[in-house]
Amino acid sequence: MTQFRDLLLSHTEGIFPLADWQVNDLEKHFLLLERWNKKINLTRIEEVEKIVVRHYCESIAMGQALPFGKLHVMDAGSGPGFPGIPLAITRPDCIVNLVESDGRKATFLREAVLEMRNCRVIRDRLENVVQETDWVVGRAVRWQDILLLAERVADHVGLMVGVEAVLEIVAKSAKDDQRRVKWDAPIQLPWGDHRFVLLGHFPSVREQ
Repeated sequence: MTQFRDLLLSHTEGIFPLADWQVNDLEKHFLLLERWNKKINLTRIEEVEKIVVRHYCESIAMGQALPFGKLHVMDAGSGPGFPGIPLAITRPDCIVNLVESDGRKATFLREAVLEMRNCRVIRDRLENVVQETDWVVGRAVRWQDILLLAERVADHVGLMVGVEAVLEIVAKSAKDDQRRVKWDAPIQLPWGDHRFVLLGHFPSVREQ
C-alpha cells in the first residue's frame, strides 16, 4: 500500500467509506498533481499527510455534506482540482464544473479529468461565469468572491473555511437586513486545525 493510500484510508476510516475504485482515482489525481507540481506551483503543501487531509479529506467532506441525489456543482477557483475532483470522484451522482482562470492550471485540470464522465473544466474568471448550477462550492478563494458568484448563478453555496471566516460570515449575516443567504450550522471537520464546512441557501429557494 502506498503512503497516499495508507494515509487516505486512515483519515477517512469510520467517517467516509471509500470504494476501491474511488481510492484508485484519488491516488491517480495525487500522482498527477505530484508530477505537475514540479513544473508549476499547484500547491505549496509538500508533506503528503497534509496534502491528504487539507486537500483530499476536506474536499470529500464537502461532497458528503451536500444533499444526496443528482446535483450540478460548480467549483469556484478550482486550482489543482479542490474540492471539485475529489467531490466528483466520491459523489458520482453529481455533475461538477471546475472553474479556473489560470491557463496552466486549467490545462492540468483538463488532463486530470480526461477519463471522468461527470467532471469538466471551464476556463474563465469567476466574475464572467453565467452558467447556472445548483451549488457553488470553493476553498482557497476569498469567500466573498465565491458568495458573489453563487448569488448570480446558484441556489446554494458551500464554503470550506477556518474559524475566523466562520465568525466573520455569521457576524456579517446578522447585520445584513436583507438576509441574502441563510446559513446552516457550521460543520466542524474532524482533522483538527479548526476547519469547517459552511452551507448557505438563498431565501427564495428555502422559502418555497
